[in-house]
Amino acid sequence: MQHDDSEALSDSQHMILVRDFNAHLDNLPDHFPEGHIAMLSRFSELGTTRLGQYKGRADTAGRCLRDIALETPLILTTGRGKGDNGQPTFFGYNPPFNPSRTEHILMSTALFMCCKQISELHD
Repeated sequence: MQHDDSEALSDSQHMILVRDFNAHLDNLPDHFPEGHIAMLSRFSELGTTRLGQYKGRADTAGRCLRDIALETPLILTTGRGKGDNGQPTFFGYNPPFNPSRTEHILMSTALFMCCKQISELHD
């Protein structure tokens, strides 16, 4: 997937991935490699604690999702403001409901700069 993302970004500066990654993140700041210094200076919120309530540790899918964001020039918007405050997107099938955030958005820096509001719609 990382190779496909990089290849797609070589054709266009605009890219967005939105899906149910079934990934659980933690709220720790992401540790960006040196190649992302310009992105961090432009978007200081990326170097801070992720907004939202998370269950302590990221699961394997969450770590993989975070790695994709760190290895590509994509921003994982979960808990990074602009309306995305880490709100739950899954509430369970049966009571007692256990809300969690499994759907995530990754987008190019060009789109993140243009983005005014990120909203999660619920039925």
